[in-house]
This record gives sequence, C-alpha cells and structure tokens, in this order.
Amino acid sequence: MGFLKKLFGAKPVASTPPVDKPDNSLSTGDISVEDVRSNKSDNGEAILNLWYETNRVYISGLRGKVYIANGDDASMLKFLQSRANQDWKEARTYPVPEAVKSDVKLMLDAGDLDGGKHCMLSSLEMMGGYPALFRDIFKKVPSGSYTFNSSNVMMCVTPLVKDQNGNLSVQIDNVTKL
Repeated sequence: MGFLKKLFGAKPVASTPPVDKPDNSLSTGDISVEDVRSNKSDNGEAILNLWYETNRVYISGLRGKVYIANGDDASMLKFLQSRANQDWKEARTYPVPEAVKSDVKLMLDAGDLDGGKHCMLSSLEMMGGYPALFRDIFKKVPSGSYTFNSSNVMMCVTPLVKDQNGNLSVQIDNVTKL
C-alpha cells in the first residue's frame, strides 16, 4: 500500500485561489489575466504560463495564467520564464482533459491492480502533447483588444512535481521549443 501512496500521492494539495492585482488585471471570470504592457495603448498579445502537476509518472492537474504583453518573442519568453517559479501559486487550477487520459493497470508481484484513467507522462506525446493537454485552457482565454491565436501560442510549460507528502515544487529540467 505504501507503493500506491508514493505513486499516487498521499493527500491532495489544496489550491490557492488566484489573487489578481487590481491595477493591471482584467476581469474574465474563468482565467486569470494580467496586463503587463508598459504602455496600455500599445498592441498586445496574450501569452500563457502553464503548469502541470505530476508525481513523475502521471499528470494530476493543470494550472494556467494569461498575460497581455508586447515585445519580441525572446523578451516575452524570458518574462514567462521569470514568472514561472512564483505565479503557479496564484494561477487557476484545471482538471486534466479526458482526451489525454488512458486506462492504466498497475503490475505488482501480488497481481494486477486497476489504476484507473490517468494522463501518463510517458504517453503524453502520443496523446497530442502539450497542445492537447492545455487545449481547454486555450479555449478559456477571453477575446479582447489583443492578439491571441490558439494554434500558435507563446507559452512556457513548467512541471510542478509532487513529493510523497503532496507538496509541490517547480521542476525545470530542460527547455522544449514547440
């Protein structure tokens, strides 16, 4: 039983509701949006910081935050990366879409145990990768006086690794360009 607790986590992590900054946040209802443009009259683009919660075997939850920014791609990506270590704490949480889950069976010495439906890290690419994993969050980005193209999103994806006590920590192993 200790193996299952380590694999699937001992207790759920309580999510912290987002705290929007009143002077530069937009009221959207479903997703946290922060306008970080230095000049609000400049054209802006919706860029996303996205996180997935994992125990290194499967993905158990998603988080997302949208920023309205401007500048070149390199500076916007640098901005997202600089905020990834802290903003996950105030980002909204979302469930893992059923479309990226598969039936999982656990094999133990005593026999098979049904593991249920999970989004396995090892099969994420086969299930559509990050675009499929975060598709529902893309759909929640509100329309506005800024550019947003869900098929060509500027985003930073960061894993949040859950330890055996259910505590989350940012885990940056590598950078993948989509």
